[in-house]
Amino acid sequence: MSKNSLKKIRESILMSKAELARKANVSPITISRIEQGLPLLPQDHWHISYS
Repeated sequence: MSKNSLKKIRESILMSKAELARKANVSPITISRIEQGLPLLPQDHWHISYS
């Protein structure tokens, strides 16, 4: 995934960083880091909930 792909996808479905962070069980800061192409911190992890 390129640097801004996540942001483009998230914005195309009108989802906020906070909402995506809740669904992925990560912090909004983690979403920002991913969207900026920054490395994740060791404690960052993903758990996407489809509910």
